[in-house]
Amino acid sequence: MHIDNTYLTNRTVGQPEEASPAADASRKSPAPGLPGADASAHVRSSELLELLARVRQAPEVRPEVLRRAAQRLASGYYNTRQAAEQTAEAFLNAGD
Repeated sequence: MHIDNTYLTNRTVGQPEEASPAADASRKSPAPGLPGADASAHVRSSELLELLARVRQAPEVRPEVLRRAAQRLASGYYNTRQAAEQTAEAFLNAGD
């Protein structure tokens, strides 16, 4: 995956945009007590809340299990008949 700033503008962060006088006339001030257009407050969307709930339910990553899997990959263990049979058995029993 490659990330670059192709779609970013040349504005410096923190500097306000220069608005035309016609645009300023059409802008309304926010109601008292509500954040302005440049406020950093936000409301989390239902999709974000759902994703956060899923992340919190994810099982713990255990370094020792990852290390053992990496060793088995390096040694060729997963290319054996025994590993293939265990994998097939796990798939068959997954619905139980």
